[in-house]
Amino acid sequence: MLLQLVRGFSSVPHILALPSHPTLATNLAQRLGYKISHIANGSFSNAETKLVVPVQSNESAFVVQSPHSDINNQIMELLLTIQTCKQLHSTSVTAVIPVFLMPDLINQSQGTYL
Repeated sequence: MLLQLVRGFSSVPHILALPSHPTLATNLAQRLGYKISHIANGSFSNAETKLVVPVQSNESAFVVQSPHSDINNQIMELLLTIQTCKQLHSTSVTAVIPVFLMPDLINQSQGTYL
C-alpha cells in the first residue's frame, strides 16, 4: 500500500472519512463542528491499494469507517490510517466504526437480534 501524507497544523479535532460511508462522516463533522477530510483511495495495476491521507499533526483525529462488502480491504485501510496518524504525532486517534444491522438479521417473530 502507498500512503501519501499531507501535513498541516491545527488544534481543531479532525474527522477523516474513509470511502465506505462519506455521508455519515460529513453529518458527524457538521453536527460536532469539526473539520473533515475525505481520504481518497484507488488501486494500482497489481491490485494494491493506494490511500491519500490528509493527516493533521498535533490534533485529535477521528477515523470513520463502516464495514460492508469488502471487509478485508476496509480493515487494512482503517489500520493504515490510524498508524499514519500516530506516526505524525496526532494527540489522539479514535476509530468510529458504526455497525448497521440488516433487517434480515432481526427475528420478526420474537423481536430479538440473532
